[in-house]
Amino acid sequence: FDPAPLSEQTPLHIKLPSGVLNMAISDETALVACGTTGGTVELISMEKGLHIDSWKVNAVTNSDTHVRAVEIFQAGKASDEEEGSNKNWCVIAGCGNGSMRMRWLQTDGDTAVVDPDEPFDNTKLPLVVPPHNGMVVSLTGCRQNGLLVSGSQDGTLRVYDFCYDISAEDDDESSEQYATEYDVGSDDPPHVDIHPV
Repeated sequence: FDPAPLSEQTPLHIKLPSGVLNMAISDETALVACGTTGGTVELISMEKGLHIDSWKVNAVTNSDTHVRAVEIFQAGKASDEEEGSNKNWCVIAGCGNGSMRMRWLQTDGDTAVVDPDEPFDNTKLPLVVPPHNGMVVSLTGCRQNGLLVSGSQDGTLRVYDFCYDISAEDDDESSEQYATEYDVGSDDPPHVDIHPV
């Protein structure tokens, strides 16, 4: 990127297939994720300054709803002995119809930087996060404690606990199930896990 003062810089222009509604940026993964009016999450490599991939979020349901909120999130939390070893990064998308989806990223073996040639980890299934009853307008993650918060026009916040011990020796696929979802402001009983697609 250009080291010149901001007033003298020529910005990088990247043309995407549809309008951008929301963005998330992650220094650790060297990635920008853009939620679009076309129902996609577009990935931009900060290392290459290029559009590297596109994810049609609701392809399974054949829905064209827009992606209103997006977050790049580190799922799980390493134990103290394994500090820095957690490479479990994902993109989470919240949509206009209340649906939420999560897709795993493929990171470099030594760092959290996403592989620009193959950014999504296709060896892991995408996950469906329990939906809101209204448009998802905000997603925010906290790396320190493994929490993800979603906010919706239905008047609720949901707090998801994505924290688990990645150093545990467990070959069971259920180790990628996350502990809890707390539903704040809703009369409906909370879902207790995040179901695979």
